[in-house]
Amino acid sequence: MWARFTVRSEADREQDLIAELLWARLSHLTWYVVADGRVVKSVVGGADDEPRRTDRMPTIGLELPPEAEQTVYLRGESDTSILLPLRIGSAELMRLFEQRQTTADALQIGFCLALAFLALLVGWVQRSRLYLYLAAIALCYALYYAIYHGYAALALAGAPLWVERQMFGMVFALLFFFLAVFNGNFIGRARMNRREQWLQRLAEGITLAGVLAFLVFDFRTAIRLAVPLPLIGILTGLVLVLARRERRPAEIWLAAALAAFVPLLLLGELQLKGVVPVLIPFWALQFLMWPSILTVFFLVVTVRQRAKESEDSGR
Repeated sequence: MWARFTVRSEADREQDLIAELLWARLSHLTWYVVADGRVVKSVVGGADDEPRRTDRMPTIGLELPPEAEQTVYLRGESDTSILLPLRIGSAELMRLFEQRQTTADALQIGFCLALAFLALLVGWVQRSRLYLYLAAIALCYALYYAIYHGYAALALAGAPLWVERQMFGMVFALLFFFLAVFNGNFIGRARMNRREQWLQRLAEGITLAGVLAFLVFDFRTAIRLAVPLPLIGILTGLVLVLARRERRPAEIWLAAALAAFVPLLLLGELQLKGVVPVLIPFWALQFLMWPSILTVFFLVVTVRQRAKESEDSGR
């Protein structure tokens, strides 16, 4: 993959800028700065390049003379998807950008970890597996988000890239395995007929196979096998809820939360393939979608548990 952009200075003094590519998972990346027809600077910055970068995201410093122009070329290669969200600014401005981004990321990860802890606590007190499965979903998403945005690479500094890659894939697949298990236990296996039980076991088996794929295959192969897992985990839950002749209120809310996944996932996939322009950045999709849906999951589990307690006390 090749890309380029041009930076032009209209100032009457030299400017020191920083260009940052907001895609931490790019395997190989080389920046080339061209001025007056010659390469004046080149920097490697991919996740699997040597020397390893010390920044969370690929960056390069640009020194622009007064009223000068420089063209920057990027040559990238990756065993995962490639996006090129770019921002350029002074060192101070980029520091503020990074500070805001890490704060938003800390809120996202912290919220998921807090919800996981709360669900574990409530699940242990009430002896409810549903809360435990919800805690597993929230924990997997927190790990997924941290790896996706480059924080795990800093924590695993010095480790081979395949460790981070396989970990990312396994966490991604585990997330939707636990979602499939959560859906089945929420609806209640005892309420399912044979076809529904078969469908539930199929969803759990396929998503679990996605986890095992990252233990057997390289990342490039395994991630292709794992691409359908989100839709399998979500659509199975929707089908099982809609198949109920009598739906509990909590099941209707669960179906609504699962249905909200579908257009957001499709939008992200269409943006990634270039079918539609990037209307909502990926980080914004993640920031808006998962905390909201996890919160709804927690609420519907609470409603279901209370309804179950009322039914048990009425017998």
